[in-house]
Amino acid sequence: MRGRRREITEALLREARIIAHIESAETLGIGTAGLNARGPRDEDGTHTRLHLDDGSSLILREYATTSRTPAAQQGKETAVLRTLQGAGLPVPQILASISDDRPATLLSDAGGEPLEEVFLTVPKSSRSALWSEVGSVLRKLHDVDTSGVRFPQTTTRAWLDFLPYFIKSLKGVTRLRPDLAPAVDEFASLLKPLQHYLDQRPRAITVVSGGGNLPGMLVKRDRQRWRVASWLSLGYYVTISDPARDVIAIAVSHREWTGHPLPPSFYRSYGSRPDPICALVYEANLQVRRGAVYQRGPRRLHPRPGDFPPPHSSAIQALEEFPQTVQRLRSLLEAHQ
Repeated sequence: MRGRRREITEALLREARIIAHIESAETLGIGTAGLNARGPRDEDGTHTRLHLDDGSSLILREYATTSRTPAAQQGKETAVLRTLQGAGLPVPQILASISDDRPATLLSDAGGEPLEEVFLTVPKSSRSALWSEVGSVLRKLHDVDTSGVRFPQTTTRAWLDFLPYFIKSLKGVTRLRPDLAPAVDEFASLLKPLQHYLDQRPRAITVVSGGGNLPGMLVKRDRQRWRVASWLSLGYYVTISDPARDVIAIAVSHREWTGHPLPPSFYRSYGSRPDPICALVYEANLQVRRGAVYQRGPRRLHPRPGDFPPPHSSAIQALEEFPQTVQRLRSLLEAHQ
């Protein structure tokens, strides 16, 4: 650790009144196995585990200076962490923070490794227990009372207006696949009834990004069971929206990367499965556009050195099945009316 980064880290340690010295630093792989592979970073920065010479460890949270509002993102994440800590969720304590041209926060470390990496290598015999724990913690998040929750607004990105943004993005699909234009037009014609349906859905604190990344949980074994030790990366995409979007994004990501559906233990612990209309529209949002882009070839999709394309067979399949998906949506909406 050198230069400005070391200065920031040492300033945070002084503010936290920690006199131990850093022995080593380990970048946590949050964001490396999501559907939007970005290397060892999430959407708005990095998490580094600092190993100190007294045997303890801490998390250095840095916010990406590529964002126009890194300090605002830090403020939002601080509000999210405090809200979830008050609700009893396993989130880190904020030990110190700096809000200047390179915002950074020092967090407590309860150990564990990123779920995004663990789920790819966990033995088959442990999958059920792992996902049971994840489903249980996600349920606790979605049960948090949001009546008094107000998170700072840090973005005006159009994706917050889900359906109009999705329909607009489908125009790019028709440029690559003109044969799907009728299906896209028919989907657009469902805007009013589908918007009405989704407006009636429950609202909860949600965490998963539009790209379908798994939450930045740190998990570890506790004797014979898995435990969510901590939950990081809780700023950029956190909002109050339909909790089904979290569940469906996790299910899609798991299926993409393992070729298997989420274990039933996840749904048992979570307490429910996504409603069929939500499953169709949220999965289409995650996969249809990606399926169209994949047809250009991985080089254009992943131009950064070191990036790697995730498995994309299900995205291509979702693209091909989009006309049937729209027909099923229409039938389900008509039956619901």
